[in-house]
Amino acid sequence: MAIWQFSFNIVEKGFNDVKPEPVFRKLDEQSLFKIAQFLSIGNSWSNDIVMYGNDDTTCIELLYESDKLQEVLLRLDIRTISKELLIAILDFIKHNNAKIYKEKEIFEPTLENIINLIKKSKAYRFAKSPLEALSEIKTS
Repeated sequence: MAIWQFSFNIVEKGFNDVKPEPVFRKLDEQSLFKIAQFLSIGNSWSNDIVMYGNDDTTCIELLYESDKLQEVLLRLDIRTISKELLIAILDFIKHNNAKIYKEKEIFEPTLENIINLIKKSKAYRFAKSPLEALSEIKTS
């Protein structure tokens, strides 16, 4: 993950973080169509991952194990984020009756929540002031 990316998982309603990994049962064709409206299919580094977007910008990774969807990971490129993109992502999450899962907490998919999470992130600090963010990195 790049320093300018903010990442979180998308989990189904009722997800319990006692489970070791966020698990989705499936994504329907309408869901995949919704993703394709704002991110084109990309090249993945693994046969077990279907990627929309690009791994060093904004992307959604669908991680499969034995042909079963196991995890949905979203990474946002904070350098190029737009309100329209956030709304499209939130529409995708809501369409799947899902939630945002970040740092062992579950959040409703609202514009206010996602913006607040972004503003607390290292990626946001980097996009706001790259030199200042880099100076915060410990070398030891």
